[in-house]
Amino acid sequence: MFRAARWGALVVGALCAFEVWHFFHGCIFYGCREHLGEAQRTTSFSAEEALRCLTRLEVPHFFAFGDSWTRGVFFDLVSLLNGTEHLIHPGHFANFSTDCTVLQRRPPTNRSKCAGFDYLVTHKGEVQPFTAIAGKLRFTYRLKTFTSDETFDAAALDEAFDSRPPGLVLLNCGLWDMQYPPGGSPPEGLEQFERHLSHFLDDLYNRLGPHQNTRVFWLTLPALASEKLPAWKRPFLSAPMAQRYNAVAEPLLRERGIEILDTFSKSAKHPEETEDGVHFPKISKQIAQDLLRALCQS
Repeated sequence: MFRAARWGALVVGALCAFEVWHFFHGCIFYGCREHLGEAQRTTSFSAEEALRCLTRLEVPHFFAFGDSWTRGVFFDLVSLLNGTEHLIHPGHFANFSTDCTVLQRRPPTNRSKCAGFDYLVTHKGEVQPFTAIAGKLRFTYRLKTFTSDETFDAAALDEAFDSRPPGLVLLNCGLWDMQYPPGGSPPEGLEQFERHLSHFLDDLYNRLGPHQNTRVFWLTLPALASEKLPAWKRPFLSAPMAQRYNAVAEPLLRERGIEILDTFSKSAKHPEETEDGVHFPKISKQIAQDLLRALCQS
C-alpha cells in the first residue's frame, strides 16, 4: 500500500514537473500567454480583455472594410467596449447613420447612404466619435459594396493606409456581386467575382508592403435564408450560391495568408436568427468573439 502510494506521488510529481517545463518552454520559444489553457478558450472576452488585446497591436487601428456584415461585427466590438454588448446595435441595420462621417451615392440605386464611421477609444476605455482628442485605439469602418469598386476603394484605402497600415483589417464582399450579377446571370457574377477579388487582394497587399505586421481577416458569406428574402432577390441570393462564392474565395485568401472567419457554418445552423434572410445579429456577436480569439490568442 505504502509503495503504491509512493509511486503514485512520484508519477503525479513528474506530471506536474512536465507541465511546468512545457509552459516555460512555450514561453521561451512561442511567447507566454496570459493564462494557462488560453489556447482552448471558449468563454467570451470581456471589454477589458478585448481592449488590452487590441491596444497591443503594432499600429492600434482597426479598419473594417466591407458590406453590412462587416459593419455589424464592427459595431459588435464597439458595443463590447462600451459595455452594451447585451443589446443589438442599430448599426446592424441598413439605414443607421448616427455619427456617420461619410455619405455617398452608390450604384445601382444611387441612393445616398452612410459609408463610413470613425471612433476613438479614449484612455478611459470609452468609445467616442473620432475627433482630435487623445486616444489609444482607432476604429474605422468604410463601406465596400461590389468587389470591383475601384473609384470608392481607392479613396477608402488611401485614407486608411495614409501613414502606416492599420494593425487589424477586417474584410468582406460578394453579397452585392451575387445580388446584381452582370446581365442578370448568376454564373457570370461568380466568374467576375473571382477575377475582381484576386485583383482587389493584390492591390491591398501592395499597399501593406513586404514588411507589414497587419493581421487581415475575412468574413465568409452567410448561409442566406431564401425563404425570408423578397421575391425579386430569390433567383440570385441563396445559401448554395453563397457557398459557391465562399469556395471560390477561399484559395485566393489562403494563398495570401488571410485568416478566414466562418459565418456560413454558424448561420446555417440557425436560420431562425435572421429576419431578412441576410443579417444574423446574434451570430454576428459570436463572429466578433471569434475574431478576438483568433487575434488575441496567437
